[in-house]
Amino acid sequence: MLALLALPRLAAAQPESSGELPPSLQEAPELEVPGARRELPREPMALRVEVGAGASLRLVQNHDFDQDTFAPSFLTARAAFQWHQRGRLRHGVGLGVTTNLSGDGSFQTGLDPVQQWVLTPLYVLELRFSDEPVPLFDLAATVGLPLALTPGFSPGAELDVTFTARILAGLGAYVSVGGCAFFGGKSRAGNLTVHPMVSAEVGLALRYELLP
Repeated sequence: MLALLALPRLAAAQPESSGELPPSLQEAPELEVPGARRELPREPMALRVEVGAGASLRLVQNHDFDQDTFAPSFLTARAAFQWHQRGRLRHGVGLGVTTNLSGDGSFQTGLDPVQQWVLTPLYVLELRFSDEPVPLFDLAATVGLPLALTPGFSPGAELDVTFTARILAGLGAYVSVGGCAFFGGKSRAGNLTVHPMVSAEVGLALRYELLP
């Protein structure tokens, strides 16, 4: 009789069978395969915006235009659209606008401040230094086709390298160095002129993610 009375208590002390466990506890743990490559999530589309100022050194001075060693200082703004991508490389296309902050040349052939405007279609290749959603540093190469619209039309080509350090998630500071060349007007001898320059620039970088 005592043994029969003890049976329910012993049965109650037995652990629940695996069939009675919640479904979440019945699933086998996910095994990681050594050497397997983890796929990174796709980054959202974003706008990369830079606003800065800089100066340029002329590699060749054309005295027909009364040029100084340094070209006018400038103010520039660029915006590039970056689409969905994975990994540390991001591609983007955009547009830049630049104007001169100081004058250049003589009274007859020179420029006044904010008289020259340059429109630049551009391509940006950005390299992030980590896989974090908001990396602290990134490096970007920009290839552009600057088009000087005023006071006369002059096409050109440029290549810049930009280093950016993040201050906040969507705000950073950048420094940029690069080179460009413009195909200008004819000299007094009637020859087409080329104006190569190297530039340095500093400014603020903004990043705005286009969430669905």
